[in-house]
Amino acid sequence: MRHLGLLYRINHLFKNIFKNRTRFFLVLFGLVLPGMLLMTAYFALDSIYYSNFNEYRHYQELNLFEVRMNNSESRPLIYLQDELGEKYITYKHYTKGKLAEFETANQSFTIYYDLISTNSHFTGDLIVAGDYVMPSSIIKGRVFNESDFIENKPYVVIDTILSGILFDTEDPIGKTISIPIYGYYLENGIEKYGILRYQPLEIIGVLQADMRSQVEFINNLENDENFAYNTGLYVTSSFLIPEVIKPEAITYVFYDTKDINRMSANFLSGIPTGTILYQVNYFDGIVYSIQEQYQTLKLGFVAVAVVLLLISMVSIISIMIFAVKERIGEIGVKKAFGASKVKMMIDFLIEGQMTSIFAFLISLIVSIYAVYIGFYIFRYNHPSLYFYDVSIHFDTIILTFLLINLSSLIATIIPASYAARINISDAIKFE
Repeated sequence: MRHLGLLYRINHLFKNIFKNRTRFFLVLFGLVLPGMLLMTAYFALDSIYYSNFNEYRHYQELNLFEVRMNNSESRPLIYLQDELGEKYITYKHYTKGKLAEFETANQSFTIYYDLISTNSHFTGDLIVAGDYVMPSSIIKGRVFNESDFIENKPYVVIDTILSGILFDTEDPIGKTISIPIYGYYLENGIEKYGILRYQPLEIIGVLQADMRSQVEFINNLENDENFAYNTGLYVTSSFLIPEVIKPEAITYVFYDTKDINRMSANFLSGIPTGTILYQVNYFDGIVYSIQEQYQTLKLGFVAVAVVLLLISMVSIISIMIFAVKERIGEIGVKKAFGASKVKMMIDFLIEGQMTSIFAFLISLIVSIYAVYIGFYIFRYNHPSLYFYDVSIHFDTIILTFLLINLSSLIATIIPASYAARINISDAIKFE
């Protein structure tokens, strides 16, 4: 036995593994199922996780810090300038309303506007999109200059979607749009809410709508009978509409900020007493909030995989003990030629590890195909989530490999030790 070559021994191990195909496939299935479940779930969750916070990577790249707070005093701004730096853009949600309605034979949609006043640092590189600011760029025309602020010009910068709806392929620069100003008024002694008047605004620039808005609008236009689109209209902070009450909230977006402790939840607690802090957004915080949503799911899938592996281990032990009994004669012959107990154990353990490697490779291949096909179908049915990309991480593969191999190793130890304790005389009697 000691003089047999390595290739012969490997070939012999493979023959033993495939000797009983039913037994081999049962063991394989017991290891593949939890491995495939764990990897597919982790690949999918990692893809969602990284895709989500990659959408906000500009917060880190531009060192952005977004603070939404009460606008009742000027002291908070001084504090924020000291803490975060002088470069900042202000966004005041000045007023909102319904801009226009469009109807065709088969479809109708409504455009709502959000009039946002900005300061002189506004360059069009960042626009408001929901609770966050998103990257953009100026496509046509220009943004505001110093004279626009000094002279309180009724100028507006719109996005590409609104430009396409209102003017199709025409150049919107220099054209005027009238926005309805909403408020309360008395009619026959009864207070009502509605349109007070229309405010004309001259278009001086067109911003690129954020990608999600573009995809959602196209998808709604193609598939929905009725839908609404919310657009941002940007004006100068000096431009005032008499009927509109000064907004209480203001969003400061600081960029190229100093190196501050972003992980501290209370680092802005030094803002003067009485200031209402509504929301703080920064890259680490965005990542943490997204990560928090998926961490519990990840732990849940690990728990399910471990339970399945434990069940598989019990089955593998039973199957392998039966396999040992089938090979008692072979074990006796090996021992008669000088095979030690350790050698017998190692042979069975190697067989178990080879089976686990087969199971791992099958799990890996199936999981990769499953997640790519799944995300293809997902993106096809949810085109607005175009930014979701498959993300496969090496640590997930290593975790699954270790779990499968450790389970196989533990499950094989009992049958291997049983085989090692078989006496030559008992093996001959069995024959």
